[in-house]
Amino acid sequence: MATLISNIISKVREAGFVRFLNGELVDQHNNSILVDVGESGLVPYVAYASGPNGEGFTMTSSTELEYIAFKSAASDAVLTVSDFAGLWFHRKGLPGASIPGQNGVDGRNGGSPIVFGGDTSATRPGEGVVKFNNANPALATAMYIDAFSPSGTDISGLLSTIPSGAKFILSIDSPTETTMAVFQFNGAPVDNTDWFTVAVTNISASSTSFVDGDTCTFEIMGFTNFSIDPVTDRFMVDGVDKSGTTSVATFSALPDPTTVPLNVYYVTAQDCFVYARGSEWWPVNRRAIVYRSGNPTTVLAPATAATAIADNGSGKVRITAAGHGLTSSQNNGKIYISGGGTWTPGLYRFTYVGSGNYDFQDVTYGAGLGVPTVSKGNATDEIIVQTIHIPPLTTQSSIELLIASLNSDSTETKRTIIDWEGVRFYNRNDNGAGNDASFHGPTIINLNSNTSRSCTLGLAFVGGKSTSGSIPVTGNFSTATGTTMVLKALLGNSTTPIGTESITYNDIRAVWES
Repeated sequence: MATLISNIISKVREAGFVRFLNGELVDQHNNSILVDVGESGLVPYVAYASGPNGEGFTMTSSTELEYIAFKSAASDAVLTVSDFAGLWFHRKGLPGASIPGQNGVDGRNGGSPIVFGGDTSATRPGEGVVKFNNANPALATAMYIDAFSPSGTDISGLLSTIPSGAKFILSIDSPTETTMAVFQFNGAPVDNTDWFTVAVTNISASSTSFVDGDTCTFEIMGFTNFSIDPVTDRFMVDGVDKSGTTSVATFSALPDPTTVPLNVYYVTAQDCFVYARGSEWWPVNRRAIVYRSGNPTTVLAPATAATAIADNGSGKVRITAAGHGLTSSQNNGKIYISGGGTWTPGLYRFTYVGSGNYDFQDVTYGAGLGVPTVSKGNATDEIIVQTIHIPPLTTQSSIELLIASLNSDSTETKRTIIDWEGVRFYNRNDNGAGNDASFHGPTIINLNSNTSRSCTLGLAFVGGKSTSGSIPVTGNFSTATGTTMVLKALLGNSTTPIGTESITYNDIRAVWES
């Protein structure tokens, strides 16, 4: 190979080689040079391809194909892709012209965005605003800062954790401005609800002054950098997502909030993030969904109770109940079992077999199960659709329960009940013809108390509706500890129990707000 290269170099010099153009060796007149390598009788060949294994092989010069290979062969050789196996390499590019781009835009200053307010009164600054108790911040002894950033993000969790001695830098958000001031916090922030008062001492200030409405940035130093990510709503520590690092199964498993003032906990059962604020747990960003159902739930009440069970031939439970009234079209529905034998109370999906039988395809048969107690459509037995666990609420909390329901079209009883610790905040009977309609459930608020409740109804109807049942406006149970809300259904009629009565509940959600 060394001899071949030496012969090629000698030959191209003798032939007046000037440059390599479009895959060819050319002289000063752009004439192609066929290099004879002397005694070997070989000439160099250049091949082109689109891939490293010779894909798109061609011997025609190409500036579009990215792979190239060289091989020496006789001047009359007819080469194929197999002759270049193992010789392909990716060329690094072709000569080109540099096109200068436009100048970039100056970036913003480091820190979180905030607006300077010129007012000096000890009042809420306004969303996204910081102000001081002196028109000259260099002489200020107190700072007033809003609990919400200019984008509306709740930063109270961050502000409430600032320790005494931390430093605060306020600067105009411009790379060309020099207006800035540095402060030290002289005590823990005082929460005034939606804004904070912080005792400060000015450490240094620029010769230029801030003006009311200036767009600024602020940086807090001297303690761990807590923040709420405005895109993901996750709790961040030094830029790292720490939201789920401390988890408990339920709200009742949360520790005393006064013992963990800097911690965010993840409640796995409700997929909810909370943080300690004083003596209470608050949802991160003041809003959390504490329950969300999966697929729609259709609840049915068969006409007669079960009298026996057996193996259906596939290892699942077959129920004997003559004249149960169910049909094959209802197979996506569920029947409530309240007990009996060793059965666990709850809703069970069924498959219609015939007028005397239906199967529970999700339950494996066992002789020890016993006969289940089936809730019938008798307008008396309350069928539990869903149990929702509610966290301990603050005096300014509210729970909004959202339910969309569809009812079968008849005058039979189809009642929806929302029972919260024995108080029925919703108790509606939809027994008028044409009730294939939907509604949305109530908002229940605290009225600045943990023991007095109020209910407002946000209802939306499609079709005719009967008069709502009793809806209390107050309740007398405490929400300072965890509570339970139960969604129930009543179906059928005491004199004419039929299996075709049903209610379908869609997208049940409980939203906790503080």
